[in-house]
Amino acid sequence: MRDIGDYKSDEVTTEIDLVDVASGTKRVLTHDRKGIGAIHWSPTGDRLGFTASTGTDKLPQIFSLPMN
Repeated sequence: MRDIGDYKSDEVTTEIDLVDVASGTKRVLTHDRKGIGAIHWSPTGDRLGFTASTGTDKLPQIFSLPMN
């Protein structure tokens, strides 16, 4: 998880990044999500779950990303 400060709008954007340890390349897994939290791997390690809000939604939703 990474927080990015935007000083012009006085907001902090949070995103989940996947980093390849061998090469150091980074891939952003979350776009247009606000209030990212409760990040957990599935028991088998093939999915990443988290809560976040989208667009104008005020209530957070549960998201599940496949990691294949």
